[in-house]
Amino acid sequence: MSPLHLDLPHAPVSVGFARDQVRTFLLGLWPDPALDDLVDDLRLVVSELVTNAVRHGEPPVTLDVDAVDTDGLRRVVVVCRDGGPWDGTAPAPTGGRGLQLVRSLASDVRIEGGATSTVVVAALERAAV
Repeated sequence: MSPLHLDLPHAPVSVGFARDQVRTFLLGLWPDPALDDLVDDLRLVVSELVTNAVRHGEPPVTLDVDAVDTDGLRRVVVVCRDGGPWDGTAPAPTGGRGLQLVRSLASDVRIEGGATSTVVVAALERAAV
């Protein structure tokens, strides 16, 4: 199956839409009930990343999801991009727990920021049962 690509409006409605599209994509790829925890974790990660892109970023907002199964290890990589700058500053004390949550669920999280865009990459893995 081809990777999932979404061009999202820079609006709160994008969060639920992206979350639902990722669920449909993964269940179409791996309809295994044993992977429900992976699907749930990915929906949460996508929700946090798209929320941050809409709340703190600028258009355009895109989401790419790619999934592979290598010898029973299911790996999903989520890439969320927005057109806003990011200079690496720490989150405000009244927020910023979303990225901590993403880091607790993902095996790898990277943020690449610059003057014209912010890209967050999160990879999640689960063994197929």
